[in-house]
Amino acid sequence: MTSITVRMDENVKNQATLVVEELGFDLPTAIRMFAKQIATTRSVPLSLSLEDTDSGEAYLRKLKSSIAAAERGEYTQHDLIEA
Repeated sequence: MTSITVRMDENVKNQATLVVEELGFDLPTAIRMFAKQIATTRSVPLSLSLEDTDSGEAYLRKLKSSIAAAERGEYTQHDLIEA
């Protein structure tokens, strides 16, 4: 195993730390995950986001948006198909 030193803005580090801790791990683990993903996929496809969760406030925002769209008539009606 080897170690690296990364220089970054303290504010960015603090904000990133809060996000990854909310996801359940620490910043060094997130950085290792990022590097492992790059090495494995030969690309940078890693995407973790608190905004993409379908719970809490994010779910409520999506629900309210869908209801508003339906009230404006922006929906597609489908026939009921029973199995």
